[in-house]
Amino acid sequence: MTFKEMIFKGLCDGTVKIISNPNDDCIACQIGEFWFYFIGSEDEDLTPDEVYESYTKEQLTEMIYSTLQDMEKNEFDEVEYYKAFLEEEYEANNKNISMNELAELLDARDKLCAFCENDNCEKCQVTMLIDDAYNECPEADE
Repeated sequence: MTFKEMIFKGLCDGTVKIISNPNDDCIACQIGEFWFYFIGSEDEDLTPDEVYESYTKEQLTEMIYSTLQDMEKNEFDEVEYYKAFLEEEYEANNKNISMNELAELLDARDKLCAFCENDNCEKCQVTMLIDDAYNECPEADE
């Protein structure tokens, strides 16, 4: 997932927030614990709700992404924080999903092995593949 896609996804699920910043009540974008200005002065006094009414999430994504690119060109270190925060957020969610799927596969493996009539095999080919996937998963040892 690209940085821009993560920003869009964050706007959709609330990980990326449009806020009235605590210093001057002007509109800002918050990612994690930090925020930054991203909107023109003509709209800086809108409320977050008014921003969502005035712009689509696609437009907001473009504005936020463009601002972050400009910040990166000017060597603002916090852009790396925003990238890392979103990568961690969505990487963790993807791992949770795959762990749930893996749990279902392990359950299926146990059911397959219960019906195996071959006394010479420890497990059939399918269950060996499932075990290999489980052993390669970093969370398997936790």
